[in-house]
Amino acid sequence: MVAKISATLTLFACCISGGILGLPSIFASLSVAEAFSLTFISYLTTMFSLMCLVTTSGVHPEITTYGNLVRWLGGETFERVVDLVLGLFLSGVLGGSFIIIRDFAVDNFSTTGLADAATALSACLVCALAMPESIGKLAAASTFSVASFCFLVVTLVYYGVEALNDGNSVSDWDDYTASDDDTSGDERDTFSLKKMATSLPPIIYAFGCQIQIFSIFYSVEDSRASISSRGGVGGLVSFLPVIIGACTLMIICFGCVGFFGVLSFPGKKIDGDVLNMLNDKGNLGHAARGLLVFAVMLAAALIVFPARNCLFSTFMHMLEKEGVGGEETASSPREQTIRCLMTFLVCAISSTLAISQISFLSLLTILGAFVAAPLMIVLPGVALLKLLLLEDNEDEEDRNDREKGLLAVDIYSDKHKLSSKFRIFSVFIASWCVVVGCVVFGANLTLILK
Repeated sequence: MVAKISATLTLFACCISGGILGLPSIFASLSVAEAFSLTFISYLTTMFSLMCLVTTSGVHPEITTYGNLVRWLGGETFERVVDLVLGLFLSGVLGGSFIIIRDFAVDNFSTTGLADAATALSACLVCALAMPESIGKLAAASTFSVASFCFLVVTLVYYGVEALNDGNSVSDWDDYTASDDDTSGDERDTFSLKKMATSLPPIIYAFGCQIQIFSIFYSVEDSRASISSRGGVGGLVSFLPVIIGACTLMIICFGCVGFFGVLSFPGKKIDGDVLNMLNDKGNLGHAARGLLVFAVMLAAALIVFPARNCLFSTFMHMLEKEGVGGEETASSPREQTIRCLMTFLVCAISSTLAISQISFLSLLTILGAFVAAPLMIVLPGVALLKLLLLEDNEDEEDRNDREKGLLAVDIYSDKHKLSSKFRIFSVFIASWCVVVGCVVFGANLTLILK
């Protein structure tokens, strides 16, 4: 039980990045119904994609990383490309966290040079925190991150309720606008599928935790034991409380941040980073901002892990192609050195992105639409659909290998087969992920091309 609670908090903490701070701006650009509808869609989509990944890994236990999953789907070349893209994507995600840290530093130091130096120092601290090989060693950091984020939620709820008590009303929602939104209230009240599709990426991005799921899943002893005894379904059933618990925490907290993050600032345009608006809210606002900046820095180490692993895998493959790879273990001195260098590289790329002063909300939209949607939503759905098709279409070579006991993982055995009811459910959640991810990607691509 303790391990599952820890895993739930760790999975939730993986979402504590810059993405959550753009939610009030997104909510302000939509009607209340649209904002909560998109949040609920993101909740279901995230939960279903995590179920797809855990089920696929449980039925096919050799799939223990995103790299393994991609190789199984499209071969080694596809794996290397996706590893590189994921490594850079997660570096961008981490960059969003460092943007939050830099904005805080700019408000508290006399010059931008000192703020940039503080950002670089925070990157060094994150780099040191991320040096351990196991993500489980950051359980204490994730717990503090969750507590700090909850303090921000309570702060925004407090100021939102205070604003309502001062005579403001939810019925005045049209008077709230995002800082980059030039539409009128009447225009925002008009339902638009395009507007919904283009507003969804930052929310999906905020929920993103799929990359870390394999490390967290296999860190829970009950999950490993359930796979050994009952196969893929056993692994999912054992881990399901973690997924539901973490995703429920996300939708409650993210909904509160988006909704009360708008109500807390009557008569003001909502900034793309809501923390920038807490400076005018007195000591409680300053405390909430400072704590969350510190929490984002601690949670950043959780993002470094998968980013480092992706770049590490790409680099080791390059060494093998040059003929300098070997049969060393993952803990060999050379590989430990390379892992440390990859950790430093990820933190360096991310902090440089923050210091370059890129637009925070633009970064969230780009990452959400063109990387998170296809890789963290569509890919898990495609993987589970492929697994279901393989179960139905065992070819002669696989059948011969299975009879001879030559399959590395016998996904055709009774232990790994899915029941008919679970197969129907699996088709539904996998199809949901594929459709939602493709709609988000397609709508935003069309908008850019126009």
